[in-house]
Amino acid sequence: MKTLIENTEDVNELKKKGILFSTLANDNELVQMFKEIDGLDDYGSTALLDVQMKINEHCSIKANTWMTELIYKYFRSPWTVIALFVATFLVVLTILQTYYTMRPPK
Repeated sequence: MKTLIENTEDVNELKKKGILFSTLANDNELVQMFKEIDGLDDYGSTALLDVQMKINEHCSIKANTWMTELIYKYFRSPWTVIALFVATFLVVLTILQTYYTMRPPK
């Protein structure tokens, strides 16, 4: 956590996301408090670096980024997924109907 909070902008971002809640007077005090914490220097830094490297490795793969963007941009609601399945089903039925109209079974 200490490496996540470097300045007041980081504190504001974490507060907006609902990750951090503080009753201190201002954000500068919170930044100072996190800078004074030395409990996880040895293990916490390497563990966080491992996580950061894995996140960067995962995000560097374009297919992962595209799939995530596709899901969050176009399929935010379960209704869009249902509509996609229904539309696909109707297109398949239309293709089958056209095929059997042109080549009726004997």
